[in-house]
Amino acid sequence: MNTSTPKQTLRIYWQYTKRHPKWLAFIAVLLPTLTLSEYILIPFFTAQILDKLATGASQLSQFYSLFWIIIALEIYAVIFWRVFVSSVWKLEISVMREMRQDVFKHLMNESSRFYSGRFGGALVSQAVKFVGAFERLFDTFVFNIATLILNYVFIIIILFPKAPQYVIALLIITLIFAFLMARAKKSERPLVTAEAQADTLATAHLADSMTNMMTIKTFANEPLEASLYGQKTNDISDRSLAYMKLSMRHEYLLAGLSRSLNVIAIVVAVWVVLKYKTPLGTMFLIVNYTGNLLRRMWDLSGIFKNINRVFGDAHEMTEILSQEPSIKDPDNPEPAGAKKGDIKIIDMCYYYPDQPEKPLFINFNLHIYPGEKVGLVGHSGSGKTTLTKLLLRLMDVPEGHILIDGQDISKMRQADIRKNIAYVPQEPLLFHRSIRENIRYGRLDATDEEIEEAARMAHADEFIKELPQG
Repeated sequence: MNTSTPKQTLRIYWQYTKRHPKWLAFIAVLLPTLTLSEYILIPFFTAQILDKLATGASQLSQFYSLFWIIIALEIYAVIFWRVFVSSVWKLEISVMREMRQDVFKHLMNESSRFYSGRFGGALVSQAVKFVGAFERLFDTFVFNIATLILNYVFIIIILFPKAPQYVIALLIITLIFAFLMARAKKSERPLVTAEAQADTLATAHLADSMTNMMTIKTFANEPLEASLYGQKTNDISDRSLAYMKLSMRHEYLLAGLSRSLNVIAIVVAVWVVLKYKTPLGTMFLIVNYTGNLLRRMWDLSGIFKNINRVFGDAHEMTEILSQEPSIKDPDNPEPAGAKKGDIKIIDMCYYYPDQPEKPLFINFNLHIYPGEKVGLVGHSGSGKTTLTKLLLRLMDVPEGHILIDGQDISKMRQADIRKNIAYVPQEPLLFHRSIRENIRYGRLDATDEEIEEAARMAHADEFIKELPQG
C-alpha cells in the first residue's frame, strides 16, 4: 500500500467530521468525564472504603459519604453513556450520508475513459467499503484508542503520588508494548490491502456475471463463470490465510508481554505495601487499574487489525477521490447557444492516454451541416464510437476544436452540451425502474400524455399494455 494513502484517507474523513462541531463538542466533553467517573473515580473511592476498613472503621455511618459519591458516579455514567453513544451515532450517520452523496457525485463527474477501464461492481464495492470504513474507524478511535489514552493519563495522575515505582514500570512496559504492536501491524498492512483488493475483484466478477446472466445462459457458459468466480474466491482465501498466519505469530509475542504486565503489577503492588507500608487501598488501585489497562492493551491487537482493514478497504476509493476528474467544466462557462446543429471538427488530434504512440485521429476535419445525415463507416476500433463521445464531451480533445453552431464545446458546461444532443447508444439500456421513468429520462419535464405518445410512436405501447400493471 502506498504509505501516503492512510494519511489521505484520514484527511478526507476529517474534512467530513469537522463539519459537525456540535456532536464533536458533546463527544469531547462527555468521553473524558465518563472515563474518569466509571473507570477511575469509582475504584478510587472504593479504595478509600478499603483504607477505612483497614484502619478499623466499624460504623456504617462512616461510609455514607463515600457510598453517595459512588452512587452519584454510577447514575451519571448510566445516563450520560447513552447521551454519548447517541452523539457518536448521530455524527456517524450525518458524515456517512454526506460521504455517500459526495462519492456518488465524484463518480458521476468522471469521464467515459475512467469507466471503460473499471468494473461497475468494483466501484460499487469500493464506494460501500469506503463509507463503512469511516464508521469502523471512528468507533475504534472513540471507544478504544481515546478511551485507552484517557485511562492511561488518569491512572498516572492518581497513582504517581502513591506508587511512583509502579508508574515508571508501567510506562516502560507500555511503551515497549506499543512500539512492538505498531511495528507488527505495519508489516501486516500490505496483506490486508491485498485481501481487500481480492475481495473487490470477486465482487466485481459477481456483479458482472449477474448483469450478463442471459448472455452466460445463451452460451451455456455457467461452468466457465463458476470456475472463474471460484478462482477469485480462492484468491481471497489465500490472502486471508497469509494475513492470519502473520497476525498469529505477532499475537504470541504480544500476549506474552501483556500477561507479564499483569504479573508485574501484582508483584509491585505487594512489594509497595510491604516495603513502604502503603495503604491497602493503593494495592487495590494498582491491581484494578492494571486489569483495566491490560484488557484495553490486549484490545490493541484487535484495534490495529481493524485499522489495517479500514485503510485496506478505503484504499482504492481514496485514490479515486484524491484525483481530479479528467474532464472539468470551465471556470466561466459560456451559455449554450446551439440552435441549428452546425457541427465543425477542426484539425482534431486524439490518442488514448495509455497509447500516445498510436493516434486515432491526426488533423481530422469534418463539417456536418444543419439537418444533414452522415454515416460513419469503418472497421472495429477505427474511432466511430470515440468520435461520438468526443462530440458529447465524454472525453476531451487534446488538440484541435469541436464547434457546434460556431461555439467551442470546451468552453461550455458538459450538461449543457449533452442536453442539446439526442444520443442513442449501441446497446439498449434500462434502469431498474418503471417504464414510465425510463421513457421520461430523456426529458424530465415530459407529461404522462407525452410519454404515452412516445411509447405509441415506438410501438412499445403494444407490449407495455400486456405487463401486469400496464
